[in-house]
Amino acid sequence: MTDGKWIIDPWEFKTSVYWKIKSVQKRVVVVQGGGQAGKTIGIEQVLGDIAIDEPGSIISVFGMTYDHLDRGALRDFKDLIYNNPAFRILLTNPDAKEGPFILKNRSLIEFIALDKPIKALGAKRTHAFFNEANAISYETYERIALRTSKRIFIDYNPTARFWVHDRVLPFKDTAQGFTVTFMDNEFCPPEAAATLKGYFLKWKETGSPYWENLWRVYGLGKTGIVEGVVFPKINILSKFPDKSELKNFGYAIDWGFTHDPTTLTKCGILKNGQFVGQELIYQTGIHASSFDELLPKYGITKSDPIIADSANMDGIVLLQKKGWNILPADKPPGSVKQGIELLNSSGINLVQGSENWIREQGEYVYKTKLGIIDKSDPVDKSNHCWDGARYFARYAILGLGVNNKKRIQRPTKSYIY
Repeated sequence: MTDGKWIIDPWEFKTSVYWKIKSVQKRVVVVQGGGQAGKTIGIEQVLGDIAIDEPGSIISVFGMTYDHLDRGALRDFKDLIYNNPAFRILLTNPDAKEGPFILKNRSLIEFIALDKPIKALGAKRTHAFFNEANAISYETYERIALRTSKRIFIDYNPTARFWVHDRVLPFKDTAQGFTVTFMDNEFCPPEAAATLKGYFLKWKETGSPYWENLWRVYGLGKTGIVEGVVFPKINILSKFPDKSELKNFGYAIDWGFTHDPTTLTKCGILKNGQFVGQELIYQTGIHASSFDELLPKYGITKSDPIIADSANMDGIVLLQKKGWNILPADKPPGSVKQGIELLNSSGINLVQGSENWIREQGEYVYKTKLGIIDKSDPVDKSNHCWDGARYFARYAILGLGVNNKKRIQRPTKSYIY
């Protein structure tokens, strides 16, 4: 900032992300970046150099889920192989689907998802890369770091402050961090750059903290604004607790409109009263009828309570007829505010791998009226998983929030069911 104003001009390319990362010599390299900053591919380029220059290296790339890796770090690495013939010729299996990718000098680059317990967490390695680390628990990071002999790389979108700010960056003898933006990525697609610039323009036009936070996080790569965020503090767990550790357990569904996602979340109340949640489904275009086949795939039984948004009673009744213990959430006036206060006062834990839920935390903000944050009126965006959490918390903690009527006649809406 300069004189209280964000620096945005000029919009031109600044400095290569690759060379910024390459210049850091500390054991732990932390890359905080906005949208389309090129931080993941920049780190992978450096890891490729290490694999070539240090024969026999074992390099592990960790992500929240395999789907996340497949859409992000793994896809970027495959593009790196495809676009770099000199690197490709050094690989023994350049066309491998999932890896590990093995070089002729015995170096190895593997991609590991952290959403399920796996033996690889206990294995030794020379280098580790934590992709989107704000969705990974500190417990998992520490366990892997202790078994990494050489260097560690970390990247993330700074939607909110988390363990890297408090437990990694303060140790300046071993760690160094820096921020990159789309202006550091010479290959940023023009359409993506236009979207990011649009966040700034919408903020200046409306003064909305929602657009300001998007611009701050994804445009400037700065840590999200805590003031005005509906859920300012969350804790990341490495796994969902066993039922023996819970006093309440169940699931929640928030139905999506045609262009909004439908969410399914696994929810519980710990014995100390704190909420714990895990994202299972976050998808547009999903029909309620599909849940009859989807629910068993997530280990959900017909005795497990499922609290669902009552706006889609047709979908709820359909699943009730299939034998599912699905209950319509009751949403009286004031229930949004009550649910938010209930979750914040209880304490919130999310399970690593809940990618969209964690992103929503930094984007779900209160409205501003005449420059004052109105904590009774949140912006109705980026709240899909959080709505489900509210339904469950009111049901499990207060014994409220469930409408036992079989069916409520409502005006037809464009919900998918």
